[in-house]
Amino acid sequence: MPDQSPRQPAIALTWLGLLLALWPILIVHLAYLISIEQGSVPACNPYWDGCTSISRAGRYGWANHVFRGALMPYTALLAAAWWVSQRWLKALGDRGSTGMLAFGWLGALFMILYLTFLGTEGATYELMRRYGINVYFGGTYVAQVLLLRRLLAVGRTRPGALPPWLLPATSLAALGVLASGAAFLVVKYVLARDMDRPEDALEWVVALLMQLFLLAIVLGWRDSRMRLWLDAAPGGTGEAESR
Repeated sequence: MPDQSPRQPAIALTWLGLLLALWPILIVHLAYLISIEQGSVPACNPYWDGCTSISRAGRYGWANHVFRGALMPYTALLAAAWWVSQRWLKALGDRGSTGMLAFGWLGALFMILYLTFLGTEGATYELMRRYGINVYFGGTYVAQVLLLRRLLAVGRTRPGALPPWLLPATSLAALGVLASGAAFLVVKYVLARDMDRPEDALEWVVALLMQLFLLAIVLGWRDSRMRLWLDAAPGGTGEAESR
């Protein structure tokens, strides 16, 4: 007997995904401009000069309200994106990656911790902020690498299943993060330079590269015609299809 359970229309994920990839970039830069206007941080090209960290750009006054208020709900979207990516991999015929899910959700959880204590004072709160942001970056990067690993496997086993630009784009973003970190370690430990400004610049560069990775993934959803259905039956789960 055919399944009579109602099925909701397919959700095209492109616009939601673009919000996922570009929203943090917009909010961080908006908070930075507000902080400059408030006189909280100096004006510069933070990707090169490293005159301020991302945290300082969103720590004071109205910048803090914009930064935390806009990025806190983003963490739920980020967590959902890892679930969608898992469904995408399976729709492509891959087994998926539970490690990607675990590290991606860990990163989203610790971003909440970071945002909760951003703008607070005291050594304990500073420790929580640092712990939160470091685990966010680390967990999210590991999740991205694990996703890339599965996409490379799809590329080997199912030629033509992925848009031809996707693997080069995501590989470049992931390698860019790795190369930036390696350059930072060389300057810090081999050349023994003062690292405050380079570390802040590195933070901006790495954050941008990680968002560009997500942007490539979102465009990959679009070009592989990824669609998501939500089963309206009791206990129903989401289904994905990639054509």
